[in-house]
Amino acid sequence: MDLRKLCLGCMREKGERNVCPNCAWQDGAVPESPLYLTPGTVLDERYIVGRVLGHGGFAITYLGWDNDLNTRVAIKEYMPFGIATRSTGEANVSAVRTGETQEHFHFGLEKFLEEAKTLARFDEHPGIVSVRDVFKANQTAYLVMQYLEGATLKEYLTQQGGKISYQNALEIIMPVLDAIREVHSMGILHRDISPDNIFITKSGQVKLLDFGAARYALVEHSRSFSVIVKAGYAPEEQYRSRGKQGEYTDVYAVAATLYRAITGQVPVEALDRTAEDILEAPGQMGVEMPPLAETALMKALSVYSADRHQSIKEFQDALLNDREVQKSTTPPDDRVASPAAKPQERINRVRNGKEKPSLNIRNRFKTPKKWAVLMAVLVLILVGWVAHTKMGSKASPSKSNGIQVAQIIGSSPTITDSNTPVQASNQSQNGQNSTTGAPSPGDTQGKNEDIANPIDGNATTAPAKDNKEETTPSNTTGTLTLPNGSKYVGEIRDGQANGQGSCTGSSGSITYKYVGNFKSNKYNGQGTFTGSSGYKYSGGWKDGLSEGYGIEEFSWEKYEGEFRGGLRNGQGTLYKSDGTVKTGQWKDGTYIG
Repeated sequence: MDLRKLCLGCMREKGERNVCPNCAWQDGAVPESPLYLTPGTVLDERYIVGRVLGHGGFAITYLGWDNDLNTRVAIKEYMPFGIATRSTGEANVSAVRTGETQEHFHFGLEKFLEEAKTLARFDEHPGIVSVRDVFKANQTAYLVMQYLEGATLKEYLTQQGGKISYQNALEIIMPVLDAIREVHSMGILHRDISPDNIFITKSGQVKLLDFGAARYALVEHSRSFSVIVKAGYAPEEQYRSRGKQGEYTDVYAVAATLYRAITGQVPVEALDRTAEDILEAPGQMGVEMPPLAETALMKALSVYSADRHQSIKEFQDALLNDREVQKSTTPPDDRVASPAAKPQERINRVRNGKEKPSLNIRNRFKTPKKWAVLMAVLVLILVGWVAHTKMGSKASPSKSNGIQVAQIIGSSPTITDSNTPVQASNQSQNGQNSTTGAPSPGDTQGKNEDIANPIDGNATTAPAKDNKEETTPSNTTGTLTLPNGSKYVGEIRDGQANGQGSCTGSSGSITYKYVGNFKSNKYNGQGTFTGSSGYKYSGGWKDGLSEGYGIEEFSWEKYEGEFRGGLRNGQGTLYKSDGTVKTGQWKDGTYIG
């Protein structure tokens, strides 16, 4: 192909046109962020960089073109959130600060390369995206993968109205479980399984994407670098900086994905279930599925790892247990394939990429009528045993994992500028004085009542009732409640919020939620803050204020860049709803060019 006629938005031929007739990409389009490589950049004298496909907490993924093979590829660039940056128009990447941060950057870089080389060994596996190349350039590293056309499971569920049948979901999940088993056999954990990272190609293959092992290696190496977990899909041990993770961690995530697919609901966050498990079983929500499979799914979604299936194989076997029971009911001399055997045949074809997951398949795991009474008795016995086990686990200190609920009572936090993640000292968006609480459109940040740090640093432990001494372990996981109603769930050390956790609260009619890292009862590290009025900030924090690289979104604009002391400071890009884009330097919340 004549590269001058190659569209960098879709990597198809556009001819002499300035605007691609296939995807409407315009020649010379400016990257949406100064962190992105300029479209047309050549890597390793072979790959041409196109538009950005995605930007996560650890890497940027681009659409690319392989000059040697004349085919589209996906190129992943190592760009750890908050500790790496690049100047506008430059290709080289650097750590945002020197010293310790630089050491963390290079540690993560080597882990990124190690993981890429390991995944390359699964090139022939039908359920894992193929890795074609890995190399260093621009003071960072790149991973080249096959480019997939199709849809993520998240997109597919949306297309299907939000949920699918259990049978359809099982046909998609089984190839994923096969892929995870292979990866686990090499000593690698995925750690980021969700509908976003499961891909269904146009040819019908199901692929597992975006491994998070290198990200978590960096987290374990640097306590100041934290990964924002995917709420609902991450087990409780991933919220804790010292939480022990294993194959059971991926078991929870893939079970949560299956739960989301068949119920249409994301499971209740693991941390919110530590004090009281309120997760409903699919059957309670009207989902038709085999009773033993439902029991297996709920076990995989147990809050604490010791209560879950300990391996993917164990989970697979438990899901298919109901099918095996039904197969055994077929008389030996029956020459006609039993209805219960057909789903497995289809699942095997989907696993091998020979058949596309069905869109409208009825549940074939119906129990034969002549066994209905026996199965009902077995289910009642099983339910009783499970209920007895759960009651025992609630009463047993060994099952509690040291979780305690501590009521922290101190001075009620006041929602003022000094407590807001983004503050402007009564400066409005156009630089004039303002006494209103809502920001107005413009180039600088304004006071926003939607943003509030609901925890202050002066909280003290409340005396126990009835003069009984009540203590909180120095290092545990639990709930801290403030008099104003703000609630923290997560890691607790020395009676304060320290480590990974979440906080919810309200200020007037505004409700807010923060998920991320805490230190001394304040947002510190990486985290995401969202408010009910539409405000969102995701990025670095220091003592309750935005610090380092972050993304701030209002209904009328989006800013992506550096923050210091709760204000936009440093290099950044502003995107307004009217299409205006400003890239340059900011100081104390004001654009200076």
